[in-house]
Amino acid sequence: MKKVILTVTVNPALDDIVEVSDFKRGKEYLSQAMQFNAGGKGINVARVLDRLGARCVATGFCGGALGQVMQKLLDCEGIAHDFVAIDGNTRSNLTVIERKTNTITRILHVGPRVSRQEIKKFKAKIQKLLTHCSFVVISGRNVLGAEDGLYAQLIQMARRYRIPCFVDTHGRPLALALKVRPCCVKPNRKEAEMLLGRKLNSLHQLKKAIGYFLKRGVQHPIISLGKEGAIGSDGTSIWLAVPPEVKYPRPAALAAKRRGGQNDVGSGDSFVGGFVYSLHKGKSFVESLRMAVAAGTANALNKQTVDLRKTQIVELVEQVKMKRLN
Repeated sequence: MKKVILTVTVNPALDDIVEVSDFKRGKEYLSQAMQFNAGGKGINVARVLDRLGARCVATGFCGGALGQVMQKLLDCEGIAHDFVAIDGNTRSNLTVIERKTNTITRILHVGPRVSRQEIKKFKAKIQKLLTHCSFVVISGRNVLGAEDGLYAQLIQMARRYRIPCFVDTHGRPLALALKVRPCCVKPNRKEAEMLLGRKLNSLHQLKKAIGYFLKRGVQHPIISLGKEGAIGSDGTSIWLAVPPEVKYPRPAALAAKRRGGQNDVGSGDSFVGGFVYSLHKGKSFVESLRMAVAAGTANALNKQTVDLRKTQIVELVEQVKMKRLN
């Protein structure tokens, strides 16, 4: 069996994305456009990997009627999955895009609580999946009922098979994951500031933050910077990736991201998918960071969230400017 990339989303969701012309509390609106997708950060990463042509499997916890719908939606997309069934109901999220002001409002449900027995089954599932995968991506917030160190435990399990892990989370789960030295981490600027307890308002401060991760054994630390791109290290040098200036032909509310506008739903997950795909293909860190920024930019260009075309990403890759900072 060929090796696959495993994406882990312990708290997946059904994403309901709607558009309205003008949004005010207490009013009733007819949506002018709607998307209904299987969601959660790791699932979005799997979607990007699938669009790029990589073999991947999505896993996590899944339950109830909404969980069944989510799996059917993944089947329709042709995305392979292998979830652990739970008694609780998979959560749903609502995103409202207001055309008049280019504003996005998100209502995120907390999600179900898992039992100790369900966590035990999940770890057994991971143990089985690790035998035929080559890379693990752990994305998103933890699930209720699981200890903060769950991601760290998954990294240690993967290490026994010499499988590198990419972690995209925040807070205590990220802090504990760092103690077991994942291959890659990608907090955004705000998440990195929360972890370090200080502002990162200059390149000097960002470089010191990258150094913090390197000293803790992270091979490829990255901090995403929204409109400014991303900063990261290959273990020796520190690089800044600057996204291209692009024109957005879509309606204003859906095209707000001119180098970091408001419509960036799914761009971080697209970033992770682009990076992991490139690294998995044997490309260098610099090439992979360039691909990541191109994928994030491509997501902002498209009307549908995390609906990327490989040709579009390839066109954008050469427009990403790479600057060595040391």
